[in-house]
Amino acid sequence: MVFKIFFLFVITLSTLLATEANTEDRRFLHLNKAELKLVNNHKQIKYVYDIDWKPFEWRNDLGEHTGIIANIIQLIEEKSGLDFVAVDTNSWDDAIEKVKTAKASMFSVIGVTDERKSYLRFTQKPLFSTPYVLVSRKGEDFSDGFDNLKNAKVATISSSTIESLLKKKRPNVKFSLVKTAKDGFDDLKDNKIDILVINGASAKYYINIIGYKNLQIAYKTKLVLDLRIAIRKDMPKEIIDIIDKSLDVISEKEINDIFYKWTEIRVKKEINWILIWQILSGAILIFIFLIFNNKKLKNMVKKQTYKINQQKLELEKLVSSFDKYVIASKTDKDRKITYVSEALSKVTGYTKDELIGKSYDILINKGDENYKNLYKTIDLKKEWNGELKHIKKDGEIYWIDTVVSAEYDKNGDILNLNFISQDITDKKRIEELSITDGLTNIYNRRYFNDIFPKIIDGSKRENSLLAFFVLDIDNFKLYNDTYGHQMGDKALIKVASTIKESLHRGDDYCFRLGGEEFGVIFKAKTKDGAEIYANQIRKNIANLKIEHTKNCDYNVITVSIGLVCKRAKDIKNESFIFKEADDLLYLAKQNGRNMVCSNKD
Repeated sequence: MVFKIFFLFVITLSTLLATEANTEDRRFLHLNKAELKLVNNHKQIKYVYDIDWKPFEWRNDLGEHTGIIANIIQLIEEKSGLDFVAVDTNSWDDAIEKVKTAKASMFSVIGVTDERKSYLRFTQKPLFSTPYVLVSRKGEDFSDGFDNLKNAKVATISSSTIESLLKKKRPNVKFSLVKTAKDGFDDLKDNKIDILVINGASAKYYINIIGYKNLQIAYKTKLVLDLRIAIRKDMPKEIIDIIDKSLDVISEKEINDIFYKWTEIRVKKEINWILIWQILSGAILIFIFLIFNNKKLKNMVKKQTYKINQQKLELEKLVSSFDKYVIASKTDKDRKITYVSEALSKVTGYTKDELIGKSYDILINKGDENYKNLYKTIDLKKEWNGELKHIKKDGEIYWIDTVVSAEYDKNGDILNLNFISQDITDKKRIEELSITDGLTNIYNRRYFNDIFPKIIDGSKRENSLLAFFVLDIDNFKLYNDTYGHQMGDKALIKVASTIKESLHRGDDYCFRLGGEEFGVIFKAKTKDGAEIYANQIRKNIANLKIEHTKNCDYNVITVSIGLVCKRAKDIKNESFIFKEADDLLYLAKQNGRNMVCSNKD
């Protein structure tokens, strides 16, 4: 018990003293004269939103637009100076009707369909992309996706993007309509329907956060919800241009902070310092009473002892709550686990006995590079805070936001390490959806634009050899024309999977840049080694032997690669190296395709 109380005090003091100073580079809009004039006119732009679409957006009890999209709209207002005003609606159908009849001019966010393109302009940059999924009751098998829905009662949300997509892409699927997402989840829970088709982010939110625990995501489809802001075509085009520019200067961190705000549940427990002071005061009184051995004092001591025992029980309950709800562990200087909380055991699937005495490595995902930074920071006698990827007993990955602090002996050597964590797996999964290409399941262009400058800056500190190449499937338009877009999608998935499986290190990255174009970033020891590596990926793709009769001289799918390998200090910026790689890709195409062209310097 003494150890537990001591551990609680250490953790509480560590939490109270820890501060985080996050700074964000200020980036500004560059507006032309027409755009500046529009902003300076201060004309209100009326918009509509979905009043029941958690966690993206909804109407709160005060009648206000709230949620992820509402916060992004506020950010755009701050960045641009535009003045947005929400128009009150009764439903999503009512919202659509108000825009069509010009009672409102803008959708806060909406999916792109052919019908909507006829009267709306959309932002070039999507706010969010997520795949559509099939949600069912737990224990029911729909792993064959749309092929297994013949006798199932299927539903989706009225007037939603997926309604149009199903009619266009899956005309054989019969489905009914529900007014809101909540109606759909309630109908599924009450056995009124068998399948709800909805976007993945909403599905996870309703199952994990709202609490529909008897439901599951049964199948991830290839249909993707691509959400964009849209305005009526009769409104000035400068509005959508300003919004696009605003989205360009909103950082990935700002977007992630908003997602974190609406998808995490935090429980804060504070130490009752008054209670602790009462215990100490009581102990002092007992000591004085014993010295004087007064009968009257003995009676008071008896009463005070009862009070202290009651307070002790309260303190034990508080310690028990810490053990039950806080993910915590402790190791010795050799990283052998000496303590784990009940909460950590529950998350990992290990019992306390299975973890005590084992190396902390049993919990670590081997590909997580953050552990190197963690131990470097601790060696500098500093507290470390960051995100870690861990692995459960059954092999499932989970994410934690962790504070690590050390205890030292009188010589300044490490005695123990304390780990206090918060499960952020749901947050990371939503983040992953936002940076993952919906078709190929590798990183998307949005994540490439965010991470590439950071990788270059990091490499410049060590002046390491950085390699980047652009890969393009040869004659892919002819492939689609010959075999159809469905076969084209399958080919893209196979090529992306081959690139990903060919990566060697945890800090190698591959991206789908758009269409049939892919990008790969990796560290190289030598330029010759980088060329060998690029050529090996080219050969691996050719060895798939995917038939392509229109790809003359080869008759299978091949790729051309433009490779740039340079010392980081010689790279001006990400645009410079991308253009150079793109020019080399063009050279590879001109010289006959199915080859790697690299820089000479």
